[in-house]
Amino acid sequence: MIDNKAPDKKPPLDWHSAFFDAIRLEFDQYTDVLQFEAEHKLTAASLRIDVLVIKKAPDTVIDTNIARIFKGCNIFEYKNPDDYISVEDFNKVMGYAHIYAALNSVSITDISVSFVERAHPRELLAFFRDVLHWTIEERWSGIFIVSGGTVPIQIIESKKLAEDEYLWLKNLSNDLDSNTALKMLEEGHKKGKGAPTSAYMYAILEANLKRVQEIRTMEYMATTLDDWLDEIGLTARAEAKGMAKGMAKGMAKGMDALVELIEQGYSPRQAKEMLENNGIHGNHS
Repeated sequence: MIDNKAPDKKPPLDWHSAFFDAIRLEFDQYTDVLQFEAEHKLTAASLRIDVLVIKKAPDTVIDTNIARIFKGCNIFEYKNPDDYISVEDFNKVMGYAHIYAALNSVSITDISVSFVERAHPRELLAFFRDVLHWTIEERWSGIFIVSGGTVPIQIIESKKLAEDEYLWLKNLSNDLDSNTALKMLEEGHKKGKGAPTSAYMYAILEANLKRVQEIRTMEYMATTLDDWLDEIGLTARAEAKGMAKGMAKGMAKGMDALVELIEQGYSPRQAKEMLENNGIHGNHS
């Protein structure tokens, strides 16, 4: 019998590591000319830039629309699918840009700032337009270029991005349909174990458990999904995070009990905790 006692709160899903994967995947053809740093420490204290993308050569041209504003050093601020960029976030990140310039002897004119969120950036756009009186142009679908500040700024509304151009950023989400979830699993598998997909695929699987269960019902996916997880190193990642091997496999296999609890109103984390407490570990016979 399952104990319905609410589990202790667990750490939130690691969307930021997944976003770091997504940025590297979007620029994977430029890995020889770009340097990527996750949670770049500005000081010995806890000031961290979500993702810092540095051109290895100043005159390098990155031929994609989200890089049109790029300078030598490019700061990304990311919010997970349930969050949004606030005015306070904007002020913080602009402070980071100036601190980074000062600490690294970089000209502030050689820095760009990109804000990435899934929802429409209503609050930030209104602040730029009505308070700062800056100019905003949605130059490409989901990419808003902001003019008026001391550094180039863009806001990326990832849900509106063109999938054929920005597959990884667009689909870094907790509301994928079954076809899109399957497509992302296939794309992750195509990239292979050496690609920066582990954190990304881990987030996609955990945030879209019900859709993964639907994929499991497809006849040809009955065993294929397990092989994919092993090939891209996802099972090893789950085990490294303290999950039992059965639980790691259970993210894509035998999740009937897990989905049943979610449908009863429990969160995915609560459901998994309840199953673990009863020795089920994400699957059952």
